[in-house]
Amino acid sequence: FRVIKDVLITQNNTLEAQEWHKLELYAKEKENHINLSVKDREKNADIFKNILIWFNCVLLNVYRNTSDHHNDFLKILNFTVGMIVLYGVFIFFCQACIEPYSKFFNELKSSVIFIIIGILVFLCCIMFYFNRKKSIFAKSIFFIIAMVFIVLYLVTYFYKTNEYKTILYLVMCYILSIYICYFFFNIKNIIFNIVFKFMLYLVFLFFLINSSQLINPFTGVFSSDKLYESQFEKSLNDLNTSAIINLASILQSDFNLHLKDQNISFTELNSAKALIVANKENLLKLNDANLNITKEVLGEKYTELLKTINQDKITENTIKSTSVLYGIILLLCIFSLQKTARKNSIVPS
Repeated sequence: FRVIKDVLITQNNTLEAQEWHKLELYAKEKENHINLSVKDREKNADIFKNILIWFNCVLLNVYRNTSDHHNDFLKILNFTVGMIVLYGVFIFFCQACIEPYSKFFNELKSSVIFIIIGILVFLCCIMFYFNRKKSIFAKSIFFIIAMVFIVLYLVTYFYKTNEYKTILYLVMCYILSIYICYFFFNIKNIIFNIVFKFMLYLVFLFFLINSSQLINPFTGVFSSDKLYESQFEKSLNDLNTSAIINLASILQSDFNLHLKDQNISFTELNSAKALIVANKENLLKLNDANLNITKEVLGEKYTELLKTINQDKITENTIKSTSVLYGIILLLCIFSLQKTARKNSIVPS
């Protein structure tokens, strides 16, 4: 296949060369499967070489299943839409359920994670003895899940700050969701594919109308606040005018409105809110005098505000962390889209 491809390239027959290149990659993937199965049975096999073969095989499988090696535009379009929808759904659940997530992850004991790691590593060892063609992907599932839980265990062991633990747990959940979504795309059942893709495009249409900034791969990295609704600002809007003015005065002593002044304009009220939002971190480190005043003015609302500050911080940092991975995936999808579209556009009818 490679020789024929090279001959066609020298003859400037790029269309035919592309088809033979695709066959070359299919053959290479099959070769990797065979080599991996043989190497698995060798007593003195080089484990690093096996890992490299395994990685190349998985990589070729990804190329084949997402775009048919840049020859199927509809495939890569579906996959790109799927990645956008997946990230949008992840952000939605991350924001909507951040409090129970934090509570669950913080209460998750290291011993539980350690037991799960042991089970997964054991399953990995079993899977590496399988020699069927599709076993390599079963291996990769258990391998990646095991690595995820190992990282979680190390973080749980070394980091005592609940905020960082929750962020890393959520990042790992996003990585696993990408992996699961990829396998959904590979299911061959026709009914499942129709229903799955219909729901996919339905949710994509919703995000396109309501959160079109998701299509920009760099939004979460540089402007993460655009991808979620601040719970702190939402709680702040529920406070009455007096509480807002008092809170602004506590955070900034030279704030130019009197504590008891109720006759303020809408613009002045917004200025007070903007000041509170800009200095919300100071609410976490008030001195004793201001702390007592704040509790007296806000009551239970003060505890709620502190909770929303931490929730916003976790959500923002989680989005920033996952946006790097999402940006890379989306850029690769866009590259594959333009490459596949360019090839298909010159195919004669």
